[in-house]
Amino acid sequence: MNKMMKSIFLAILTLAMLLSFTGCGDSEDIQSSDPVNIAFVVGIADDETKLNEGIDELASLPANPGTDYAFISAEGEPAMIGEAKTIPDFSDRGYTEVMLERVRTGIMADLTGQLADYKPSSPEIDMAAATDLGVRTLKAHAVDGRDNVLVYYCSGRSTTGLINMVETPVYEMDVEKSASAVAQKMKVDLSGIDVVWYCCGDFGGNKQPKISPNEKEQLKAFYNQLFTALGAKSITFKDDLPSSECYSFPDVPVSPIAVEDTGSELKDLVVLAPEVFEEAEKAEETEETQDVEEADAAVLESPIVIPESQVRYQPDSAEFLDPVAAADAIQPAADFLLEHPEVNILLYGTCAGDNDTDFSLELGRARGESVKSVLLAAGIAEDRITVVTVKVADDPYYQFGLGTNSEASSVNRKCVMLDMSTELAKQILANAV
Repeated sequence: MNKMMKSIFLAILTLAMLLSFTGCGDSEDIQSSDPVNIAFVVGIADDETKLNEGIDELASLPANPGTDYAFISAEGEPAMIGEAKTIPDFSDRGYTEVMLERVRTGIMADLTGQLADYKPSSPEIDMAAATDLGVRTLKAHAVDGRDNVLVYYCSGRSTTGLINMVETPVYEMDVEKSASAVAQKMKVDLSGIDVVWYCCGDFGGNKQPKISPNEKEQLKAFYNQLFTALGAKSITFKDDLPSSECYSFPDVPVSPIAVEDTGSELKDLVVLAPEVFEEAEKAEETEETQDVEEADAAVLESPIVIPESQVRYQPDSAEFLDPVAAADAIQPAADFLLEHPEVNILLYGTCAGDNDTDFSLELGRARGESVKSVLLAAGIAEDRITVVTVKVADDPYYQFGLGTNSEASSVNRKCVMLDMSTELAKQILANAV
């Protein structure tokens, strides 16, 4: 009996030792997440925020075997980016932790490479059609008991199809009626689908102005009501900060949509000239104090532009073509600032060309500094002048589509002067590079 027990003990010990050398190690719990069915609607389109590959839903894909996934491009004619695929399961291969990590890294590299290489084939953005394709893709790979997730990574801007924000901008939208009307036309069933949205309302790029906080909330409310009407299981808007970079596909452009208040600013632009200040000077001469105060307020209530026609620069340079003529043109502003020490100003310069580059941004700043140097030479204190540079999308006076060599493009080679106390100056300062 003792001999038999000893034999059984030795057999168990031998089996335990064999198992310890099989190489499975910790792999048992490495790929233990439940698989899901997931589709990504991504805005790989002109002026859309670049995809952040670190979002949870994308970064966790390689470690989630059995998960079915697909990527959909939200362009004018939405398309699949590659084919719908399944994350392979290596849990029964006896791989070590290190081996599995290498496999995951390879899978992630394949995913991100596929997205990085994609270029849209159709202009504009159709969010309704992209949503329809995303839902149909999820339905085609649905498995009982498995979560279905529709992830959006885009601004929510839609310029064609059932959701056309070129025709009806966000700030003019009746959210409730619009969501109801679009839902009835789409006839898409989102039941059983969790919706997750990144960067909704984060408009940017060279041609598309940013939307106001009110418009952003309006846009989220529209999509929230639309998805609710379509039967979504849950709707989550993520507040992650968007990338500072945007896609640029000039061959397949997306029409910019109008945003709140952008149309009215240009009407207030005043070209710098001696006569701009004459009303204040005349009022001062007649000692009409009230009129002086009103005239002074009117002078810098609106931004003042110093155009290329008045102050010319050397090509691709911040040096004045004629320093004496430039100083003469800027002198009326210097005189005004000397008489009104309570006024501080913001200066920014811009160049021609719709695409921002490091060179163009630095040149814009340098040209603003050149104007500042004239004001300093005239006796204005340095701490009263702030110089910044801005992207063309953040310049409310930039005119797109004029190129760099046309005669009309001259309008974009300018410096703009604003009273630092105005809301517009604060907005430009907040968006400065």
